[in-house]
Amino acid sequence: MLLNTAISAAVVLEQCKYLVTATPKDSFNLQKVMLQQFDSPYHSSTSSLTFVHKSAPDSLVVDLRAALVMSERKLESNRWPWIRVKNIYETMRVLLDRNKHNFTPVDEFARIHGMVAKSAIVYGTIEKDCVVSEGCFVGKGSLIRSGTMLEPNVTVLDNCEIGANSVIQSGVVIGSAGFNFYEFNNATIHLPHYGGVSIGSDVFVGANSVIASGVLNPTRIGNGCKLDSHIQIAHNVELGEECMLASQSGIAGSTRVGARVKIGGAASLSGHLVIGDDVSIAAKSGVTKHIKSGAVVAGYPARDLKEWKQQKIYLKNKANKSR
Repeated sequence: MLLNTAISAAVVLEQCKYLVTATPKDSFNLQKVMLQQFDSPYHSSTSSLTFVHKSAPDSLVVDLRAALVMSERKLESNRWPWIRVKNIYETMRVLLDRNKHNFTPVDEFARIHGMVAKSAIVYGTIEKDCVVSEGCFVGKGSLIRSGTMLEPNVTVLDNCEIGANSVIQSGVVIGSAGFNFYEFNNATIHLPHYGGVSIGSDVFVGANSVIASGVLNPTRIGNGCKLDSHIQIAHNVELGEECMLASQSGIAGSTRVGARVKIGGAASLSGHLVIGDDVSIAAKSGVTKHIKSGAVVAGYPARDLKEWKQQKIYLKNKANKSR
């Protein structure tokens, strides 16, 4: 998430000082550390304030590029200053709230070049050869690229982009705030979502599916993905190119899925996972761990298909013997 005007790390520290439990070594002068954007580790750059969840893998932290890092866990480095905080989500919420006036502004002017039904409400940009059907809503700062069709009653909220030649079926909601709550001081608090959604070209999204907004960076759907009806894509998820998801499958927040992954009907993926390329996940599987590229998994918890079949045979034989 870009800032209009860079701010110093010292200012950020002051804004959330009541949440800070440890500050950087003396070798870092926070007054001179300038921040141009707020990011997650996967999108971080040398100008980023980067928020690192306590469950982030060490391999991600080792290669991290950042101007300043905030985390609940100890993450000392000679490459960037680190601030330890009591609660990473509360810290994120406070800093987002106190700096929201400094975010890159949303374009509030509608630009319509495609076919838009009279009952549709459009605040964003519609490129040529698009069709926006009856009852659709397109929010501020959103962009629908050329040749894309929004069927009746599609909702595209602020700061979302849909690539060219895509089809979004009726009842789809894109860019709604994610189901991202945390506990702090005996209260249940909802984290704001400013990241929006980025959908590639030649994508199909089936009826009544939901793709939630990212918190800092967009939730991403890669080029050529095909999503059946009643799919749930949570906040911060990244879906690689040419993935196929069958009906009622769901992916929890911050999970990264590689290219050409196939997910069967009613399969569920837990949050903060990494799924490799060319993975196949059988229907009704429950994925709770990372999966390497090329794997075929089934069952709950999801495991290698051969292992799953062997276990089923073993349990069946055992049941027969006990009769």
